[in-house]
Amino acid sequence: MKLSSKLNPISFLLFALTLFAIAISIQSCKKNIPDDLNHPPKVLSTSEHNYQKRLNAIKELFIKLNLQDKFNPKSENKIIWTPDWNHPYSQIVNDSVSYVFYRLIAEITINNKRIEANQSGSASYLVVKNEREFYRGFYYQSSLKDSSNLGNKISIKHFTGNLILSNLLNNRSFLIRYKEGKAIDNFNKEQKIASLKLMGNKPSISYWSVQCHTEIRFCIFGSDGYSYCGGGVDLIFSENCQWPTPHCGVSYSLLDYSDVQICEDIWFPDPPEPIDTGGGDSGGDGGSAGSNTIPSDPYLPGQDHEAINPKDYTKCFANIPDAGATYKVIVQVLEPVPGTSLNYGFVNGVGHTAITLIKQGSNGIRVTQTVGFYPTTNPFHSPSKIVNNSNQTDYTIRMIFDMGSNATDFNKILNGIENPPSDYDLLEMNCTVFVVGICSSGGISLPNALTTVGVAGAGGITTSMTPGGLGYGMRNAHSQGDNRVSSGPTSTGNNPVSNGPCN
Repeated sequence: MKLSSKLNPISFLLFALTLFAIAISIQSCKKNIPDDLNHPPKVLSTSEHNYQKRLNAIKELFIKLNLQDKFNPKSENKIIWTPDWNHPYSQIVNDSVSYVFYRLIAEITINNKRIEANQSGSASYLVVKNEREFYRGFYYQSSLKDSSNLGNKISIKHFTGNLILSNLLNNRSFLIRYKEGKAIDNFNKEQKIASLKLMGNKPSISYWSVQCHTEIRFCIFGSDGYSYCGGGVDLIFSENCQWPTPHCGVSYSLLDYSDVQICEDIWFPDPPEPIDTGGGDSGGDGGSAGSNTIPSDPYLPGQDHEAINPKDYTKCFANIPDAGATYKVIVQVLEPVPGTSLNYGFVNGVGHTAITLIKQGSNGIRVTQTVGFYPTTNPFHSPSKIVNNSNQTDYTIRMIFDMGSNATDFNKILNGIENPPSDYDLLEMNCTVFVVGICSSGGISLPNALTTVGVAGAGGITTSMTPGGLGYGMRNAHSQGDNRVSSGPTSTGNNPVSNGPCN
């Protein structure tokens, strides 16, 4: 049978209508495809117009998956780890992989009060890969077999050490090694061949996990009270769970540990790079280790130390004759976030400004006293006290004033220490305002310490002299050639031990 080579008009019309309906249907289906499938989301970057919206989605997914429970410790001691959602740090590894880091804030209970603890020997983060994969990131330095050395706070920038990434959903863990900020290629020949096959032509890195057994490792110990070395509550990391010895007047309890199970034959593609948490604006690619806003329950390093009678300390200088004596003043600053003007740090709190006075006699006798101005109770406003700050705070920057033989101005500064203001106020009469004032009475001008301060709650925004402001002013002075300023860790040379009280 032959098919007709022509369609009758009615058949042709029906055929055309059918084709048109199919075309409309296809177009409609195409329009109904979700936009995120037509246009897969780009890697997360601060330059994206929806950057904050995508960060909010990360937090919402974290809460929806109940991942906060994954941070609960395995010991009976109460410690709470909370992501610092207000200060994310985003990082782009390549055109298909990005990370967001949130520092994990550790809080423990001391005397029925929840206190943020200082983490030594390690650093903990919530690490989010591609906005969907949640890991607990644990940085530590493999050389620290027993990190009982207080003050050994590791820096993640240019990091040398190990990173344990533990997936919060499937509990798989990965070990990544870094040297001077670069992931180390530890593959043997067979692993390199497998890696090349896995990666193909795509420029990517994949890391092979190196442990395949379970044991208790990576212990976190917390001080049982306030440390005499800086006044804070300290967390100490020990890779091999070696119990720290009592230090700075406190003993330690086990707060948390890990059941480490890192299985073989598991690859971790495109590991994160070390991050710089030292400065920059919060919420950007630079992250931040602090804020300009002071919380409602601020930490003041050294506030818990006992009050002294300042006249018992200043009378020691009278034991050296003025004739032939020389004088020196050192203004010491613990910056909230070293190198920035931020007014509150996650480790150093509001920071602190102290003053060191030195009198050197012609007979070789020398007297040194380092003191600071503090509140007795309420950190925002309460009666004041003077504290011996010698060997108690690891100052980050200082300014040294050689007064020669000027006993008159030196004694004016002593008089200010002997007769401090009766009340402390965090904004109007704090440690920095006090030191700036008594130095001015002795003819010493310090760099501008005035800066903008935010106060949580109804406090709003105001201006005040602060340790962050003074430290930043000192750094500016040093950059302009003022050699009286030096920065870096405290040593016996730039923070000599106080002689203490004299009878």
